Parts: sequence; C-alpha cells; structure tokens
Amino acid sequence: MAPRVLVCIEDNGVAHVVAARLMKDGVDGVVVDKPSRLIEEAKKGVAALAVQDRYPSGELAQTLLRQVRVARHNEVVPAIVLLTADMAAVDRTVLEKQYRVKEFIRITENPIRIAQAAQAAAGTDGQDDDLILHPDERANEFDISVDSVAAHINEALDDSFDSD
Repeated sequence: MAPRVLVCIEDNGVAHVVAARLMKDGVDGVVVDKPSRLIEEAKKGVAALAVQDRYPSGELAQTLLRQVRVARHNEVVPAIVLLTADMAAVDRTVLEKQYRVKEFIRITENPIRIAQAAQAAAGTDGQDDDLILHPDERANEFDISVDSVAAHINEALDDSFDSD
C-alpha cells in the first residue's frame, strides 16, 4: 500500500498539483480542502502531512499537528509546513522537536518541490528519538479529547482559509 500524504493548502489548485505529483511518484496524495477536516482524514491513516500556516508564529500548524497527534493516539505524524512569511528560529525549533516538522517551505515554492518535500517526510522510518515533548504534554499524557475542543478548533480553522 502506498504511503498516504495529506495536503492541506489554501490554494486548492496548488494542492491538487502537489497531490498529482505525489501520485505520479507512487504516493497517495490526498487534498484536504479545510483544516478542520484534517483530523478526520488523519484518523484514516497518514504517513505525512503538508500544512500551510499563514501566521509567522506557526500557531496554526502547531494546533493542527497537536490535534492530529491526539486523534492518532499520541502518534506523531511527520510534516512539512508551508509558510507565507519568515518564522522565528525558536518557533521552528518547537515544531521540529515536538511535531517532527521535517521542512519549512515558502508557499510560493514550486508545487513539485513541495511534493518532493512531502514525499521525503513520508519516507521517514517512524523513529521518535528526536521527539521532545513539552513538560505539560508529558504530564497529562494526552488525556484531552479531540471532541472537547473540536468546536473551538473548527471555528478557528474553518475561517483560516477564507480570503477576507
């Protein structure tokens, strides 16, 4: 079975080009048109994620990746994050260490390059040796329920791709 990569990018055309390139290379590229649907798709199985964050702090990517991890019973899914602006090094480190973000790419990058990075993230061996959990996350052992914050997350994320 081909690895499954979820592509959640604001520009639907670019997302479909990325998914098509992934499929050409033998990876099951799935376009997720709304960030709030990413969690349900991730529950069906995923080898890597390609998500976009329009905020320079990385807070949207962090929220999405945390929700995917909780939904997958503490399984961290490798990801690439597409950025619209430069992200501070400290914010990058958090995403790299806590959420296994393999690469940060500008959204203006060529879709083929984005697909290559997503495919590389999907090809990881699944080792969590470099994963560093925040002390609060270690302490609660992910006892939060996705459903307990679903309404808040869906409200915040559904509007994230609206062009206002």
